[in-house]
Amino acid sequence: MTMSRRRFVAGAAGIGTGVALAGCLGVLTGDEALRFEAQAAVVPPSVRDSEGYEEHETTKPEVTREFSAAGQTREVTVQNVVAQYDRGVDIPVAGRARAAVFTVLSTPQVKILGKTFNPVKDMSTDEIVDMVQQRYERVQNVRRADSRTVSILGTETEAVRYTADATLAAGASVEVYLTVTEVVADADDFVLCFAAYPRSLDERETVTALANGVRHGD
Repeated sequence: MTMSRRRFVAGAAGIGTGVALAGCLGVLTGDEALRFEAQAAVVPPSVRDSEGYEEHETTKPEVTREFSAAGQTREVTVQNVVAQYDRGVDIPVAGRARAAVFTVLSTPQVKILGKTFNPVKDMSTDEIVDMVQQRYERVQNVRRADSRTVSILGTETEAVRYTADATLAAGASVEVYLTVTEVVADADDFVLCFAAYPRSLDERETVTALANGVRHGD
C-alpha cells in the first residue's frame, strides 16, 4: 500500500524539519551547537507482538538548513527518528497487504538560550494531517471524525481520527482511517504517533494500545 508505508510515513518524517533559528545570534556566531539529534521513541517488542504488529524499519532522516543574521551564515542540522511498524491485512480487490501502519516520530525540541525553536511544538493534529494531504496526492478527502484520550510517555493527550481516501499501488481506492496524536514533550524531544489502516478494520483499540506502549530514550 503506497500511501501507508512510503508516502504517509514519509510525511511523518518531514514534519519536524522546519526550524526557525534566524534570530538566534548565539547559533549563528558559533557559540551554540549546530546539530540536534532526537532519541528514538519506539514500541517495545512485547507491546507490538501482543497487537500483531512487526517492526518494519527505523530511520534517522536529517535536515540541514542555512540561516543568516548580522552578517553571519551557519548551517543547522536536525536529526529526527522515525520508527515504523505494520501488519498484514486483507483488502477487498487488492488482496493482502501490509496496510495497517503505526509510526512514531521523535524530533528534537531544538532548545537554544532557553527557547524552543521546533515549530512542531505548536502544530495541531489538523495542521499535521493537512500537511500530509498536501504533500502526497494519494491521500485525499481528509475529514476529521472523532478523538479520544491516550497516554504517551506518562502524558495524557488527544488522538484524533480522520477519514480519508487512499490510492493503492495497484490503483484501487480504499477508505482509510488516519490517526494523529497531539505532540508530547519528553526530555529534549517532541514525540507524536501516526496510524493508517483501512476503515474495514476494527483497529482503534490496537492503535490506542500501541500509543500507550511507546517508550523513549531507553
